[in-house]
Amino acid sequence: MRESDLMMGDRPLREMTALHLIERTFTFFRGETYCDAILSAMVHGNFGSVPIVDEQMRLIGIVSEYDLLDAILTGLDLKNLSATEIMKYPHAVSIDVQAMEIARFIQKNHLIRVPVVDREGRVVGIVARRDLLSGYLEELIGPGEVGY
Repeated sequence: MRESDLMMGDRPLREMTALHLIERTFTFFRGETYCDAILSAMVHGNFGSVPIVDEQMRLIGIVSEYDLLDAILTGLDLKNLSATEIMKYPHAVSIDVQAMEIARFIQKNHLIRVPVVDREGRVVGIVARRDLLSGYLEELIGPGEVGY
């Protein structure tokens, strides 16, 4: 369950922060993970990117569907390719960033979802475009009225 399911209440989207919108249950991988495992998780989990973290859960990179497709098109073997070999610079937002700032950040960087980090840079969750849109929809029609 998304944290936002518990914390939105009747709060307008413009008053929410990442803390209100965050998905605390998310998939992540370590840098040494092979890309075939990441591919499998993405396909079966129906998401397009995953944070790559170190042993302390600090964000070190992102692997997306684009990165995996690039590797495949280049002829690389995903079974022998680690996340660190294809991961990109990690876009992230802080836990206290306002929802509208997150929306602008996601739009500007053409992201679908963005990791949320605490003050030590540890990944604590994910905010997706859909979480922002869901928050706005609840604002429009009222909490509990959204029939997912």
